[in-house]
Amino acid sequence: MSLREQWYAARQQRQQEVRERQQQVLLTRMQFQAEMAALHEYQRAMLSQFCQNLAMETAEFLSATTANRAAMAAAMREYLSNFYSTLQADVAAFREETRSHQLQVWQEQRQQRAAYVAAMRNYVWGTTPIPISEQHLYSATPTNEMGGYQL
Repeated sequence: MSLREQWYAARQQRQQEVRERQQQVLLTRMQFQAEMAALHEYQRAMLSQFCQNLAMETAEFLSATTANRAAMAAAMREYLSNFYSTLQADVAAFREETRSHQLQVWQEQRQQRAAYVAAMRNYVWGTTPIPISEQHLYSATPTNEMGGYQL
């Protein structure tokens, strides 16, 4: 074989190796792209499932929160109603107690005035002895039946 034939043969062999390498690179690239497409599809499916689960959990949470809020509102409404009723009853009881105490004070004062008036009447008409107390020591009242006055 001549040098030229050897050179052409080597050249064809190198071209064949380059074509095989290009074919391998192309095949590897296609496999990589297919794997990336599959990975992308998997990620998309997982993201979609995650979003659906998140939406469901959020809806359940909001529903539970709404139910809890409604229950709390009902409990608070009942508590406030009971508080208001109790407050009204306590105020009514206090007012009644105050009224009855005031009536009792007024009756005691009326009895004291009536007793004072009766004592004064008896004193004026001479049916009771002259009261001796510090209050009367300096008043102009008779001290004996002879008509003497004490200052």
